[in-house]
Amino acid sequence: MTNLSKLFLGTASAVVFLLILNSSADAQKRRSTCPVLQKKIEFTVKTTSRPIDYDVSLNQQQLARLANRFKSSRLKSNERALGLTSSQHSVGFEMNSQVARLGSNRYCARIQSVDVEILVKKLKVYILGKYRRGTCQYKAVVDHEHEHVATFQSGIETLEQTFNDRIWRIIRNLQPGFGSTPKQASQRAFKILGANLNRIKAPIERRMNSRNRQIDTPLSYQMLTQQCSRW
Repeated sequence: MTNLSKLFLGTASAVVFLLILNSSADAQKRRSTCPVLQKKIEFTVKTTSRPIDYDVSLNQQQLARLANRFKSSRLKSNERALGLTSSQHSVGFEMNSQVARLGSNRYCARIQSVDVEILVKKLKVYILGKYRRGTCQYKAVVDHEHEHVATFQSGIETLEQTFNDRIWRIIRNLQPGFGSTPKQASQRAFKILGANLNRIKAPIERRMNSRNRQIDTPLSYQMLTQQCSRW
């Protein structure tokens, strides 16, 4: 018996699954009775990217309001926004499970295959509108924002590579899910898989955020403004 499910891991907040592990002898016996996979493990990892979108239409006040919407880019009272990079991605996956009946109202499920999609939903660079293309100021701001773009793109590539490197082993070692119905057993196996995939995703995203903070420092801003004589 097979069962197909989908899960979406958003990027605004970490997805955390609470797993209650029973270490009793009965639980160990239940895990051992679930049949092994009858087919080979299969998986795919796909990244759907998008080109950079540039917006040079905002004035100082509009750009400041936009920056202050995000915790990582909020301005201090003596700061003004010259540019901003806004990115968003999601990780979703679709899985098939092998479900077996173990007894009356007792089923178990093992993950058979997984298809992962890393979707770039937004990649937009804002430049203060008064700096026209071709000017020294425009180039300086764009170069700075492109460091954030490169950090984001590198993080997406790392996500894809890490999933490809680790997902087969995760599925092979994954404990089965148990339930009173085929759907419940499959959903529990799926949650266990989701928790494992999130453990891959979360530290990579933390490193992306850390790198962005390293780009935005008082020294980097000072070096940026020294590139042009007027701001």
